[in-house]
Amino acid sequence: MQKWTVNEAQEGETITGLLLGRFPELRLEEAQRILKKGGVKVDGVRMKKDVPLVAGDVIEVYPDGDLAAFAPEAEVVYEDENLMIFNKPAGIQCVSDKMDGKPTLYSLAVDYMRSTGEYEVNSLSVPYICHRLDIDTGGLVIVAKNQLYFEELFEALKQRRIRRFYKAVVCGSVGRHSQATLHDYMTMDDGRGKVFHSPGKNTAPIATRYSLVKTNGELSLLDVELVTARPHQARAHLASAGFPVLGDEVYGNRRMNKKYDARYEALWADKIIFETGTNNLLEYLNKKEVSTQNIVFPYVDWGEE
Repeated sequence: MQKWTVNEAQEGETITGLLLGRFPELRLEEAQRILKKGGVKVDGVRMKKDVPLVAGDVIEVYPDGDLAAFAPEAEVVYEDENLMIFNKPAGIQCVSDKMDGKPTLYSLAVDYMRSTGEYEVNSLSVPYICHRLDIDTGGLVIVAKNQLYFEELFEALKQRRIRRFYKAVVCGSVGRHSQATLHDYMTMDDGRGKVFHSPGKNTAPIATRYSLVKTNGELSLLDVELVTARPHQARAHLASAGFPVLGDEVYGNRRMNKKYDARYEALWADKIIFETGTNNLLEYLNKKEVSTQNIVFPYVDWGEE
């Protein structure tokens, strides 16, 4: 079940219009069918007519087979009283400044904390996204449940006391048993929304480790660790080394993306290791490892193992 509250920007939208905004890949006829079958409640009342909504309406959608393929499922893979770790699906943003009704990891985290009774604005018990993944990259994201632990986690990430690992399918044969640490400098071009590699003024040093898991000669599966953590680092750095991530339309190989019908980047944040040390608020997490095996790159066929 998906549940959220209509905001002021969505007031006046019809139920089907809101469904289409919430689930971008849903078609109008599919939204109408879900409504007709009684799959939507407004303030606890099951609706079968397409009516306009007002701010504050609570929408509940019950994902039968029609909706399940489109509803983002951000699984909570670890939780304690201070933080959550979500497995973010590819195709949704972590946060957004647009009031367009589309789900984000933040909105899903708000819904989750409301469902557990932990959401309380006055005490600042609200979700705080501690780091971000690109919209088309799936995987583990740490979300603090209050401001105090957000500040602690953010500082630990900055000091590299929280290590983040990825699985990546890249174009090209890296070579068996290959591993390396890449070093470079990068700068972000905000106007073009991409990064460039060049030492000089206003650039930042970056380091990325990778090791080969397997290859079929045309594609390679890598374990990747971001030693530093800069925007677009994994995608841009691997591409600059000659191994662009499959499905990446910014730094990648479009011919290979088309050949494999790769709609999303074959890049997944699959493991987090806490090396938080002692005598701090995060001491209880020291040496903890959180990982997920829920990684699906359906367009990759490795052949026989």
